[in-house]
Amino acid sequence: MRKYAFTFLTILCMVAMFYFSSQNGASSTAQAEFTLNFLKLILPNLKELNQVELLHILRKAAHFFMYFLMALFAYNSQKQGKKFSEKVLMTVLIVFLYACFDEYHQSFVYGRGSSFFDVLIDLAGGMTALFMLSMI
Repeated sequence: MRKYAFTFLTILCMVAMFYFSSQNGASSTAQAEFTLNFLKLILPNLKELNQVELLHILRKAAHFFMYFLMALFAYNSQKQGKKFSEKVLMTVLIVFLYACFDEYHQSFVYGRGSSFFDVLIDLAGGMTALFMLSMI
């Protein structure tokens, strides 16, 4: 049962990322600005910083966080008796391939582009999750 729950959560992350990367440039920017304005209510010191730079950081942090979550879920969705190294390798493969697919998909969306740098950020999020799992 646990395996199926984590498989569902992994797929849910993928669907959410596909949805977000399907938004055109204007919609994506509006959503990022809304999120940033909300964060400024909670953290008033953010108002003093450059909005363009904050939006860039927010977008990259979203990449990192979503792939961090996806890696946690993908790792835990695998068979219990499997070796740690096999589960890590499979999780890295899932994260990397989905990140590449998502960036490729995004290249067809109006006002958006693909970036291998984003794939690296995605991979860093996944690897951070795996590192934390290895420490447990």
